Amino acid sequence: MKKRRKFIRFNVPLRVELSAKGNIALSSRGQALDFSREGLRVSIPSNDSIPDNSVELKVFLPNRYSPVLIHGKIIWISSGDRDVEMGLKIKEIDASGKAEILDYIYKVWKDKKSNGRKR
Repeated sequence: MKKRRKFIRFNVPLRVELSAKGNIALSSRGQALDFSREGLRVSIPSNDSIPDNSVELKVFLPNRYSPVLIHGKIIWISSGDRDVEMGLKIKEIDASGKAEILDYIYKVWKDKKSNGRKR
């Protein structure tokens, strides 16, 4: 089976706010479940409307005053009883914001991994 991902995904949850303007205006709070250089997986409550295609995402990092803004495209959607998960491809993000996110999630991931080895 051929691997589809070019970059590793870091399973580090981050608080997000997702909004979209299109056929349905949407504003929802949720969580980024994992993150890579080109995309992320987001979970929002299932009672919220699902946007058509393009979304704007605010990613909140600890110890950062303002969120990092991401413009993304929905690649896939999976609906559950309580949550809706969606895969987003990053279309636009400030380079310094992206670096901050990747630095933060790598550090958390590395700390988790090294703590797991000590047990």
